[in-house]
Amino acid sequence: MQVQGTSDFVERIAGDCQKLWERYGHETCLKSYKEYLDFLRGNSKATFIRFTNFHKLEIPVSLELLKRILGFSVMPRGGKYICWEDVNQITAEGCFAHGKV
Repeated sequence: MQVQGTSDFVERIAGDCQKLWERYGHETCLKSYKEYLDFLRGNSKATFIRFTNFHKLEIPVSLELLKRILGFSVMPRGGKYICWEDVNQITAEGCFAHGKV
């Protein structure tokens, strides 16, 4: 379990699962509408969170490092938005741990 990249948040959209798939399904990593429905496990409502500017990190960030810097014993299931100060600390410590500094 690790973070392997970064991106910029665009928007969070919730609503009818079919309408969301028709509009945003092409932006997902899912291969088909059937796979999407299987993922939803019978839910008729869904949420799409859209991002841009994806960048793969040279050194992935471990879950343990994230929990330590962000002050969590367990990462929140709903996700967590973090500020640039935390991002800079996480990437700096990750590089230091791997001898890249």
